[in-house]
Amino acid sequence: MVDSISSITTYIQDVAKGKGHSKSLILEGLKIIHIEKGILRCKLVITDRVSDGVWHGRAIASVIDMIRAAVVYSAGNGLHVSLDFNTSFYSTAKIQEEVEIEGRVVASKRGLKGAVVEIRREGNGEVIATKDNYPKFEGRQTAEETECTAFLWAIQSAWSLGYRKVEFEGDDLNINRIINGNITNLKLQHYINAIKNWKHSFFFLKVSYRNRTANECADRLPKSSIVCHHS
Repeated sequence: MVDSISSITTYIQDVAKGKGHSKSLILEGLKIIHIEKGILRCKLVITDRVSDGVWHGRAIASVIDMIRAAVVYSAGNGLHVSLDFNTSFYSTAKIQEEVEIEGRVVASKRGLKGAVVEIRREGNGEVIATKDNYPKFEGRQTAEETECTAFLWAIQSAWSLGYRKVEFEGDDLNINRIINGNITNLKLQHYINAIKNWKHSFFFLKVSYRNRTANECADRLPKSSIVCHHS
């Protein structure tokens, strides 16, 4: 019987040392802090080989995917993982910063496993990125929450594609004013904090309001994702 813990430990150590694996460049220097069945904790120092000043979005996603696969395999019974995963980027890291990476198997049903991976900045514990098996829009109670989530997606996508000078246009005047600090909404503050953290990763980022006509379809999309509660 294959020892999944030993196999994963050897694999990660080989990758971190650059022994012929395609992900060696991205995972160079990765150190295992703790590993047991369904749990994996590592540390990684960001190098200039995966950064142009800040950690590349694609490199972050690759690290997360590798850790997710490793922690699922460590749980035993092979690599059978749910494909319904979402990655959220909240911040980034600079060259020579150290990050902590933790993967956990959180669910298993009929041999199919669900895992959560989280990357945090060493020291202050700030979340840099997460990947889980919960749909992004699930649980959003209002159109405003969905608008903020969609805006975060847009920022993350632009950054991961290498854009550093961008202007975003939106047709929700209220959200535009909140993001630009003209008004406050405490219920949306955690979204706004995440957006502000991301704005620092760009050389230039502007959020503009554009009134659009015939926008019924675009208006219906965020509203259709709101969770309905029935008594």
